Amino acid sequence: MAGSGKKKALPKRKASAPKAPSPVAALAGRFALDALERRVVEIAYELERSLAAAEAMRKRGGLTVERLRALAGAGVDAVLSPKRALRRHALVTVGSGGMAAASDPVRLAPGLAARLDGNAEPDGLWLGCARVAPGGRGDVPARIAPLVAGLEHAGPMLLTLDGCPRVAAHDFAAAVSRHTGRGVLVVDGELLMDAADPALLLACARREADCDGDIVVVCEASRLGERWRALLAPPVGDVAPLLVLADADRTREPSVTAPFAVRRLSLHPPAAPTAMATATAPTAAASEPRADDKAPPVDDGLGHIRQQAIRDAERALGIYRAPPPPPRAPVTPIPPPLRPPAPAPVEATPPKAEPPKPEPPKPEPPKPDAAAKAEAAPKPESPAAAAASSPPPAHKPQKRSAKGALFFGGEYTAPPSPEPQPPPPAAPPPPAPDPASLANDGAPLPLSDSPGLDELARVAVTSPSAAQRIELINRLRTTRAAPVVAALRANAASAHPAVRAAAESAMAALFGPNWNTTRAIPKPVQTPPSDDKDRGPPGGW
Repeated sequence: MAGSGKKKALPKRKASAPKAPSPVAALAGRFALDALERRVVEIAYELERSLAAAEAMRKRGGLTVERLRALAGAGVDAVLSPKRALRRHALVTVGSGGMAAASDPVRLAPGLAARLDGNAEPDGLWLGCARVAPGGRGDVPARIAPLVAGLEHAGPMLLTLDGCPRVAAHDFAAAVSRHTGRGVLVVDGELLMDAADPALLLACARREADCDGDIVVVCEASRLGERWRALLAPPVGDVAPLLVLADADRTREPSVTAPFAVRRLSLHPPAAPTAMATATAPTAAASEPRADDKAPPVDDGLGHIRQQAIRDAERALGIYRAPPPPPRAPVTPIPPPLRPPAPAPVEATPPKAEPPKPEPPKPEPPKPDAAAKAEAAPKPESPAAAAASSPPPAHKPQKRSAKGALFFGGEYTAPPSPEPQPPPPAAPPPPAPDPASLANDGAPLPLSDSPGLDELARVAVTSPSAAQRIELINRLRTTRAAPVVAALRANAASAHPAVRAAAESAMAALFGPNWNTTRAIPKPVQTPPSDDKDRGPPGGW
């Protein structure tokens, strides 16, 4: 009706959907950034994606710390500290690392602009980076299955895995992804060392894993040295981070890893138990991981070259060692010869009896005259006959000829009498150091309870205390060994007069007073050509 006073009800407006937070706001919420830190990320991201802003900033010399102070405020230096969230979580980079300077350039860390665009690629950081997506299927190798037990409920953990080559590390990543239901980002440490800043890329890999809730596995971790510490950023979010350092031989000993708990596992095969261990304790299973298991030694085929180098060095120092005898061939026992059968016994015939022969008449003894007495007297033997009748000496140094025995007597030569050797000169006593030169002496280095020769030689070279170096030089002055000689030569060139005098006295005691005297080498003289021009047929050379 036209006169009715009722008004038509307006249609209700639909409630608008809540606005999704911007990528920078989501990133700030995950890493707990304050307003100033968020403003720094927004400025760096705008320069990465806006051509006009990048050209305008390039005309002013680029985005530096000084320029960022004018754009964001005076607290920029504090938020760009290496200990704050922007750099601990690899969100921005400042210069070449370390504390920020006014002229250092500021830019987004690698891979962050793609994540803010919604096109995150964690496996595109560098060669060798690969991501194992969660939810994979397949069997787990028998030797890896015991290692992943209990990892899903662990807190922040740093796991070191020895005896795990590159292939086994990828198998472990697939196994831990299936066991925990999380993705795994695998980083190859050997390929990462070709990058300009491997530590920065490791920190970026940890940031990408934190954004996706992934686990980080670094294979060939020993190639990175101590750069793996870039992974030790504080945990963010509700998912506990898990970092795995795998290596084919042995990883480094981790220290100062709080709040990460350290766990060491090994894939090396267990050593064979001894008879005593078998009798007293049960043997462990072959697939059970063992902590602190050393890798078996690998023969590189260069052992004989090392032994020859050691012998050459010892001979250069005057130390001669007889080479080891060659290995004897196994002796095969010779069987005893077969004896022929004994002949049959033969009956012996008794010999025929012969008639007795008549005895010849005995001659009468001659009368003793002068000639008979002379013949009956003992004749002197000749030197040759006496030498022939006498027994040879026990030493038998050298046998003489018949003519030598006739003229010199005796079948063998007499042993040469050893010439008396003069006694070796006594080593000069070590010189007493001047107390005035040791007035401002440094602190001595600590030594172990039973130091070896290498430790004493090393401390004798590296100790800042001159008194300790002199004491060790006097202690080693009678020892002729390669590390000792090297330490004495290094101290002989020392700037400290007392140390230099002690080292020179020790070298003189080992090698004589002329140990540092050079010998002149005469110049070679070429033989003059022959003047004989006719040394062959005419026309010949």
